[in-house]
Amino acid sequence: MDTTQDVWEEEYEELLESSKASGEIELVSSSPDKREYPRFRLKAGAVWIRTDTAFDVIDVSVSGISFYSDQEFQLKQHLAITLGKAFKIEAEIMHCKPVEADPDTGASRYLVRSRFTDEHSSKRFLLMLKGMEDQDISISS
Repeated sequence: MDTTQDVWEEEYEELLESSKASGEIELVSSSPDKREYPRFRLKAGAVWIRTDTAFDVIDVSVSGISFYSDQEFQLKQHLAITLGKAFKIEAEIMHCKPVEADPDTGASRYLVRSRFTDEHSSKRFLLMLKGMEDQDISISS
């Protein structure tokens, strides 16, 4: 009986063969950025990469959240703000300006203000946030 791992390996091999036959993949080259496995081109694709960065929350309201960040955000950029592991809310960057360096590390810091995109959910977010003792918030762009 095949394990899930075996099934995935078989499916990968089939994908490899069909992609080679159609000329869809880039074969491993001798260039300096050589990878062990072939590269697949995607027609369209976006992935979310979460970075573990600390954000010092300044304040939060039904309309949005303000925080200090060590990374710069672009105006109108959308964020996903997760409370614990259960609740996620979307926000849009309205303001991002450099401020004084972090007094502890000397690293650059930005004052970031964002607006929640769903007022109904933002009320629930605020209520949940205020009801938690350990406020575990993560922000991903």
